[in-house]
Amino acid sequence: MPAIYLSLPILPTPFARPRNVIGGHVIATFTGLVFMTLFGIQWWSMAMAVGTAIAITT
Repeated sequence: MPAIYLSLPILPTPFARPRNVIGGHVIATFTGLVFMTLFGIQWWSMAMAVGTAIAITT
């Protein structure tokens, strides 16, 4: 996970903790899989999955 190597040493904020970084990746992956299962691989379903994952993790 390159995100951990990029965010942890640079940002001493609570959002850069490993638990939050890994949890965000898990939530985004689950959201993408749900959208792919429900709607298939379409450009608009991928865009909705990304938007939903951002909204959930914010």
